[in-house]
Amino acid sequence: MMKWKKWRNHYITFLANLFVFIGFSINAILLREINPIDNSRVALSPEIMIITALIGGLLGIAFIGFDIKFFIKDFFYQKFHYDKKYTRMYIGGISVYLFNIILGMLFVVLSVYFYRQADLTNANSLVTNFTITRNLIYISIGITSAITIVNFVIIRLARLFIEQALDKRKNNTDENPKPVNSDDKSVIISFDQNNNLVKEQPVGPKADQKPSGGLNEL
Repeated sequence: MMKWKKWRNHYITFLANLFVFIGFSINAILLREINPIDNSRVALSPEIMIITALIGGLLGIAFIGFDIKFFIKDFFYQKFHYDKKYTRMYIGGISVYLFNIILGMLFVVLSVYFYRQADLTNANSLVTNFTITRNLIYISIGITSAITIVNFVIIRLARLFIEQALDKRKNNTDENPKPVNSDDKSVIISFDQNNNLVKEQPVGPKADQKPSGGLNEL
């Protein structure tokens, strides 16, 4: 069971990002097959690039869903034993991941749009629009690859910081043993002679008391 937990903690997020990277990178190969200038190309519809990117994104989202499920299972009931900023950090990484897919898909859809706008009877129009399509596909691959690395690092660091905080609690090496997400403001209380609960108020100078400069002691 521990081996499975260790495996999923290390590789589920990696696989989720890998599927996105592969889904968008395959479009670089498909570009050669939809090149309208190349007579040896395979007759493929440019919409195939949307499908490949979408499949990669959906597979990645499925794995991210598993990662979220295991994150809740592993850490939710221990949320008072680590700083909640790490949870926000994890959520931020997931948000960046989803934004990455949406942004990449936007560029792919735009590339197909410009490809379809080419005038098939005009060679210059074909070349120009295909160049725009190719550039947009390369931009989608570059952006998704870069953001994939960023969100992977964010998610992994969030998990690492939480695990380190829990280890400190477990080994009693945490410098702040109080629940970090609770209201730990100290309240001073006392009991009067009748055992009634009395909250102590801060002691301050009386309204009519004037500073004596220590002369009262003489």
